[in-house]
Amino acid sequence: LHEMCYDSTRQRVVLYGGMGAGGLVYGDTWEWDGTNWTQATPLAIPPVRASGALAYSGTRTFLFGGGNSAAPRNDTWLYNGVSWSQVPTANAPSPRYYHSMASNGAGELLVFGGFDPTGAGYSNETWRFTGSNWTQVMSPNSPLARGSANLVWDGTRYLLWGGSDSFFQALEDTWAFSGGQWTQLSTVRSPSSRARAAGAWFAPNN
Repeated sequence: LHEMCYDSTRQRVVLYGGMGAGGLVYGDTWEWDGTNWTQATPLAIPPVRASGALAYSGTRTFLFGGGNSAAPRNDTWLYNGVSWSQVPTANAPSPRYYHSMASNGAGELLVFGGFDPTGAGYSNETWRFTGSNWTQVMSPNSPLARGSANLVWDGTRYLLWGGSDSFFQALEDTWAFSGGQWTQLSTVRSPSSRARAAGAWFAPNN
């Protein structure tokens, strides 16, 4: 339930927060340099949280949402390797856990789905962030509402796979997001249905 991404500029994997034994929620920041983990000591930190989303936008690491067991959040934070700072936004997705977020590496973030226990439950909303504000994207087609899906940028488009729907059923459908629209992809085979899977794009083999 922690968040992790790769900062290609500083060549560090950044890890933030998560949940430990007994439901303890963390607010610590760690960095992996390829050999060792080091706990960072940023000048400012976001409130503790788990089940948020972390992505590197091409210049900075961004954190959105998550929270503790009683209070989901919809705040946006950025990390520059020295300190965390909150990004003020005029619009934002509703507070949520278990959403999916990825970046195209050129300053854009995409968020899909998630779960808001104080609102409408599981969501199939798509939101785009371009550095200063969130905008909801209205696609003619969209994946079913879900949480804990895997979302990655593959160099040309965003790919979404799996997750869990509002009936707690694991999914195995594959979707692509490009040009402001979602398109379901037909695949000969796929991994078995599951939620909370981890995935990343491996550029050498596309």
